Amino acid sequence: MATPHCTSQDFAYRGMYIPKDTVVVLNCYTLHHNEERYPDASVFNPDRYLGDDLSCVESAKLANVMERDHWTFGAGRRICPGLPVAERELWLAISRLLWSFTFHALPEEPISLEEYEGLSGRTPMPFKLNVIPRVGSLHSILQNQDEISLTF
Repeated sequence: MATPHCTSQDFAYRGMYIPKDTVVVLNCYTLHHNEERYPDASVFNPDRYLGDDLSCVESAKLANVMERDHWTFGAGRRICPGLPVAERELWLAISRLLWSFTFHALPEEPISLEEYEGLSGRTPMPFKLNVIPRVGSLHSILQNQDEISLTF
């Protein structure tokens, strides 16, 4: 679920009357699991995004909402203004982690892709991983980068 908002005036949507001050929420979970948009939506399949070369910002600006890659940051005039920063930060964090380490599930503790914490369905259940540095000298490389960043 996205951030709740209140309607500023009475209006009708698909024949339903929605009075002023009604709390409305963009249901991201339902949008992300729409079988018309994503066949086999409940199956983990990152390949469905191959060929999607748009950034989050470019995708959010598409006139046809069914062509958007995701609704995680909301929609319309209330879309998260930090989306471009978040997209860059996520790319940097994930690319550095994948460059630095290999990640393996523990055989005795399989990771469930179906279970989530909370009401919004956004947070996976806690799980343990075996995290292995890709380079033997990773500690000194990272320490050197830390020292370089402090010189600015």
